[in-house]
Amino acid sequence: MKQGYRLICMALGLFLLLAGTGCSAAPEAVEAGGILWFCQPASGGTLCVEPAYDSLGDTGRIFRSDLSGKVIVPEEIDGKPVTELADRAFFESEETTEIVLGEEIRTIGKECFYGCTALRTAELPASVRELGENAFSKSGIERLSFPESLRTIGREDSLPFYGCQSLKEILVDPENLYYFSEGGVLFSKKKKTLLCYPAAKQGSSYVIPDTVEKLAPGSFWMCTNLETLTIPASVRKMECRFADCHALKMLMVPEDRLEDDQEHPALEGFTGKLEGYTR
Repeated sequence: MKQGYRLICMALGLFLLLAGTGCSAAPEAVEAGGILWFCQPASGGTLCVEPAYDSLGDTGRIFRSDLSGKVIVPEEIDGKPVTELADRAFFESEETTEIVLGEEIRTIGKECFYGCTALRTAELPASVRELGENAFSKSGIERLSFPESLRTIGREDSLPFYGCQSLKEILVDPENLYYFSEGGVLFSKKKKTLLCYPAAKQGSSYVIPDTVEKLAPGSFWMCTNLETLTIPASVRKMECRFADCHALKMLMVPEDRLEDDQEHPALEGFTGKLEGYTR
């Protein structure tokens, strides 16, 4: 009976381990470009990969020194195209400064570069369609450029750029059908939702475009330079928290909304000044 119980526990543990990645089968370790990769089959005979690592009990992963500096993800391994990076593939790989992705990559898994504090650049190839939740959270990334092909950046409420305190600008290919960038700020395509004002964006003041109707969760998280923000009358939904924007000293809102906005949950904990302006 005890033996059967142990086998069930082992099977359940293996299932949970595999379920935590963007790939499904047990990984195979293959060397490519001087780096050992865990490879798992993806759709259409392609591969989902992540760098091999050593496990340290329950405390996570220990990456090898060959992941320091510039890391090139191969375009193919053993003749099979690499199209996916697994969930948490480079999780807390703190010595990786640059990632070069193959031209076949379509999916970047959840928390793929989470905690890569030395990472400054990561050029996304034209093939990328999906960026997983929190893919770059708490990384040192300074600039992101999204291709025409990109369709999703995780869930809107997953705070996709949470902890990116060095992020200065986000650029989007003008032909992208889902996202738009103006002045380094990320919006939905028709500029109805402001998705991210980069934390390290230069400039002490910003006027939100009057096309914007919604401020997404985390859209003004930890802005280090922004001191004055003007919110137009078009904005009716604020899901961010201005208290998280530590440098912010003044919020400008339409005069006729001043009283109502003082009680808005987005201003909870905000210690700066709320001023009204005449439309």
